[in-house]
Amino acid sequence: MRRLDFRTPCQIASTESYTVLIEGEPGVGKTTLALYSSLRSRRTLYISYNEPQDSLLKKAQLACGDCYKNLTVYRALSGSIENVYSEMLNALKDGMAVVLDSVDAFLATSELKTERSLMQLIYEATKINRGTLLLIYEGINKEGESIKFLADAYLKLDTTYILGLPVRKINVVKDRDYPTSIYPFYYTLRGGFEMITNPIFNYSELFTKKVKPWNRPFGDKSVMKKYEMFHYVLDSSVNVTFEKLYRLWLAVDYLYHGRAPVIIARPEESPEDLNSTFVKMSGGKEASIVELTGMPLSDAKIIISSAHDNAVVVFDTLVWEKEAIKHPELAESALNEMVYDFSKRGIGMIAFTYEFYKTHEIFMKYSTRVRKITDVEGQIFMRTLKPPGPLYYFKLIVEQEPELVLVPA
Repeated sequence: MRRLDFRTPCQIASTESYTVLIEGEPGVGKTTLALYSSLRSRRTLYISYNEPQDSLLKKAQLACGDCYKNLTVYRALSGSIENVYSEMLNALKDGMAVVLDSVDAFLATSELKTERSLMQLIYEATKINRGTLLLIYEGINKEGESIKFLADAYLKLDTTYILGLPVRKINVVKDRDYPTSIYPFYYTLRGGFEMITNPIFNYSELFTKKVKPWNRPFGDKSVMKKYEMFHYVLDSSVNVTFEKLYRLWLAVDYLYHGRAPVIIARPEESPEDLNSTFVKMSGGKEASIVELTGMPLSDAKIIISSAHDNAVVVFDTLVWEKEAIKHPELAESALNEMVYDFSKRGIGMIAFTYEFYKTHEIFMKYSTRVRKITDVEGQIFMRTLKPPGPLYYFKLIVEQEPELVLVPA
């Protein structure tokens, strides 16, 4: 099944008559997730034990814009436990979302010696009212562990490392009466809150539509304007269909920037089918498709003769892999011949290689910019390794004209 067949954490956290436990370490984004999910759909009461009202209002405005006006903050330390219960019950009866931050602080108060009262609230209040109860839990007070079993949903927020940089993710451990995804949901707090709901495992529909230019987070300054070799390194996790999609999308993007793309067909690709796909993705314009024999020295001459002075050559190195293993010096000599010619004429190269392949080792010597692409649990990431850069999510927006967006992790 695709991840999009399941409910997202934001959908879960805004379910009417639901109790949702949101667990994670400090700073992982529990508050922002709760605010983003609740404020977009209804008025929200935020019961805080340690975070001041001004801070919460700023987070709410950053997370969901003008809907921050739906937020009311109640400082629990200023009242008794009875007052806290009263505020929560009244809000739930009015169909509001209630965020309790945090369960750990609530259970640690001197007035509450057991968790029984909180359990009764969870069990009774949300079931007889239209509100939603969101419980933030850091796992410090172990008396709250049983809430995981009583809550309708349990969201576990965590941080992992991908390509050397931290990434936030949510595992849906439980969603009562609904299936849960085996994949985590990734999100970013850059500029607020954004959930990444990829992957789309079936890329075939994107090969039949005109695509928008690549939405570059670093702007046109990243567009190749003279000779360079942009080198995309893929590991074994990346779907070959995605590699083809991205390779053609880059070629279309450079066509939009006034360059003439020369696309090197992979061994199993038909030049006619490749050109037909490119025409659909570019809205009717053709590229120069080159079919090679796999003999590097003769292939280099074919590529050089096919490239006009304003060309960008999009090259999948798999076509040379067998010869590169047998005769690495010939493959490097052919690449050196292309680099020498292209650098004089200002022709750029976009090379796709596969980690641990011989052609990868050879092309790395000539790369001016290296970007690594990996697929982790169904989500595709990219990071520029040379020079070192931030980590990005690939986000595909499938509309009438699909759009490829890189979102900062």
